[in-house]
Amino acid sequence: MESQLREEIVPRMESIGKFETPQGVLNTIHIGKQENLDTDEYRPAIVVPGWGITLNSEMGFLNDMVDSGKDVISMEFPRLGGSASSNEEFAEETTRKAEMLTQYMESLPQGKYDLVGQSEAAMVILAALALKPDLADKIKNIVFTSPAGLAGDDSLVKLMTRYLAHLNQDNAHLFKSPIKHRNILRMGFEAAKFVGKNPVRALKEANSISQGELYSYLNPLKEKGVNVALIQGESDKLTPAKKLWSKIGEGAESPFKKDEDTTSGFKYKEKSNETPPFNSITMVGGGHDNRVYAEPGFARKIVRLLNNMN
Repeated sequence: MESQLREEIVPRMESIGKFETPQGVLNTIHIGKQENLDTDEYRPAIVVPGWGITLNSEMGFLNDMVDSGKDVISMEFPRLGGSASSNEEFAEETTRKAEMLTQYMESLPQGKYDLVGQSEAAMVILAALALKPDLADKIKNIVFTSPAGLAGDDSLVKLMTRYLAHLNQDNAHLFKSPIKHRNILRMGFEAAKFVGKNPVRALKEANSISQGELYSYLNPLKEKGVNVALIQGESDKLTPAKKLWSKIGEGAESPFKKDEDTTSGFKYKEKSNETPPFNSITMVGGGHDNRVYAEPGFARKIVRLLNNMN
């Protein structure tokens, strides 16, 4: 894997390594530009992967983030080994990943960081910051994209049904434009390997996602001065916008204004004012995997949000 990653990110500054924890060994990567390292207020984004995402499937998005002006740190959660601590707040697999994330964040140099999490990563981030509240002191901004665990009651059967609809949506994009959306093939191949290495854990992870309800953990972050923004795919089949809006309190139909984002290159709808506990809510066209088939515009949108929340 290392040689493949190196081919994609040279000539940029890179650091590829492994981080050992009792819960397993994280594969880690830090991508950036040397001139950014020399600034007085260096603040990279820690990109936490969602379910089924590996470093190989994430490389396009990570490089787009760097191209958009934000250095990144990311990781790949292990499929084998390790054990999670037992607690009554979070499911086992959410706890396992959250504990690995907290240990890795604690190992990073002092300073401020941004966090970016898609889908299941929202649950992992919120659980990590609940398990280690002092880590919030290291965090300036968080952007959640199509987050899991924030929309109320769910079940494994309902989740798997929505997942099949999500796969059909991705396949439709691939069939319509196989060259443009070839990253969907890479993501699907990596997700298949992800599941194949430990099918039992994959099922436990899916069950953990279906049980997650972490919306109440957003308010403590706001109280600590952490900015939180939300980006939601308008036609997301896996984490439906309608379900999320109902949880936020806006009802099934949210009052969004439509605008043209010339920076990121695609139309989006953005709420005109703050909706606690979020600093901003943005509705983008597309479904759950916007970072795959809306690159690089989606990465630019995230970086702009992070910069605007300073």
